[in-house]
Amino acid sequence: MALIVADGLTKTYATGSITVEALKELTFTVNPASFVSFVGPSGSGKTTLLNLIGALDRPTKGRLPSRIRTSGGSIDTERQRSEGTPSASSSRNST
Repeated sequence: MALIVADGLTKTYATGSITVEALKELTFTVNPASFVSFVGPSGSGKTTLLNLIGALDRPTKGRLPSRIRTSGGSIDTERQRSEGTPSASSSRNST
């Protein structure tokens, strides 16, 4: 089972009449015990992506389900935003 699966992640920031698309339809999978690095120039969306993975922010579009291991088992979470839906999230505890 994948640890992180990003499916069509998009993050857009808007300030007044200016819109910046920090991430556009990003799709990837991270498997357990994988080594992953996100590299790119300043302003390419690395911090935005890490904020989404760390649940500090929500995507404008797309899905980001993940499995978090804890001492009591694991938690499946999904952060998503669909067009027309202000915000949607769910979590399920499993052992």
